[in-house]
Amino acid sequence: MALTGLFALLAVLQPFTFGLGYFGAADSYEIHEIIGGSVLHGIALLALIAALASPDRRQLWPLALGLFVLATIQIALPATRDDAAVLAALHPLLGIALIGMAFDMHMRARKLPGTPATAQV
Repeated sequence: MALTGLFALLAVLQPFTFGLGYFGAADSYEIHEIIGGSVLHGIALLALIAALASPDRRQLWPLALGLFVLATIQIALPATRDDAAVLAALHPLLGIALIGMAFDMHMRARKLPGTPATAQV
């Protein structure tokens, strides 16, 4: 599933985009928020739709649903910083988990029968 590979790749860049805002290379965390809140969340939704629509990858739909749900939670966590800072602190840890999850899904999809990448390996 190319979408999960793209998700993992972009998610790996998220600490850099956070650093741009934190260290003053950018005026705000807007790049981090756009990639995480819109792009990655959208890719997770597309991965879920693709898993449900593809007969070959339908077995991955529970993982795709988990990726989408956890990405949704990930977006909401920073808003809890004033009321529940410990909860907000889970934001980077969940980000690491999402990278691993997306990479795992990508590797599983490559091993499915009928996947062009299987023939190349």
